[in-house]
Amino acid sequence: MRKTRLQAQRLSSVCFDFYLLVKARVQNTSQKHSQLIDRVTLQIALFSSAFLGLIGVAYWFIRHYIVRRLNRLSFVMSQHAIGHPERIPEDGNDEITVISKTFAQFVAANNLAQDEAQRAKKVAEKANERLRELNTILHQQSNTDELTQIPNRRSFFHWLNTTGPELVSKGQSLSIAMIDVDWFKSYNDHYGHQAGDVCLHQVAQLLRGVTKESSGMLARYGGEEFIVAIPDISPEQANTFGQAILDAIEHAHIPHGYSPKHHITVSIGVSTAYEVCADHSCEKLISAADQALYEAKALGRASVVSLVMKDTL
Repeated sequence: MRKTRLQAQRLSSVCFDFYLLVKARVQNTSQKHSQLIDRVTLQIALFSSAFLGLIGVAYWFIRHYIVRRLNRLSFVMSQHAIGHPERIPEDGNDEITVISKTFAQFVAANNLAQDEAQRAKKVAEKANERLRELNTILHQQSNTDELTQIPNRRSFFHWLNTTGPELVSKGQSLSIAMIDVDWFKSYNDHYGHQAGDVCLHQVAQLLRGVTKESSGMLARYGGEEFIVAIPDISPEQANTFGQAILDAIEHAHIPHGYSPKHHITVSIGVSTAYEVCADHSCEKLISAADQALYEAKALGRASVVSLVMKDTL
């Protein structure tokens, strides 16, 4: 029994030692495992911190060097688009700088094109203004008698064709006065054609002075003949108007030593109608005034003869 007890004690001691050995080995292994986990955890934390740091640096770099510059460039482009140009950033040597420089070249080319367009516009405006001036001059020249500086025959008939229908629509009358300078051929023969031109100019200005208060139309009809059209007056008023012209020329006393009165006189034929400018009635009215003019000359000149167109023209 004693021997058995001793063997049991030894076995128990061996088991306990084995237990202590296993426990020590387990604790050692556990400690190493914990150290390994701590080391791995530390490495992961360090790696994560480094990675987050890199992400932060990358974000700052992108934000500062890319996004901010792109936003600035976008703002500058939008300001140029609405007509408020700002300085284009061209610092750097990357793709954004290439975009900025390309945009700057585009803006420069666009500004140059606009300047050229403005210069071309100004040239065109000056050319158009000059063309309008020339057209005005041409119109005046084509409608103004060069010698007397009053409307010419073409201008007179344009006025007649424009005003005639208005008179018809209103039922108003029209009077025509044909005026001829008496003994004008002898004036030219003795004083010369230059003096004759001066005389016609003087007569034209006198006629203008008489007719300026009326709403009529004065023109040089041809040679030494003048014509006046006066709307909406009675035959009596038309005759009075002709007499006023006769008196104005008489009182001017333009010398003419080779005429019966020794100064310039005129003969006047006046015709009046109440229905005008239909079926060539204006031409008939002018023909009637011309007929009255010849009657005035037949009476010895320096007189007024009036006719009234009683029938419907």
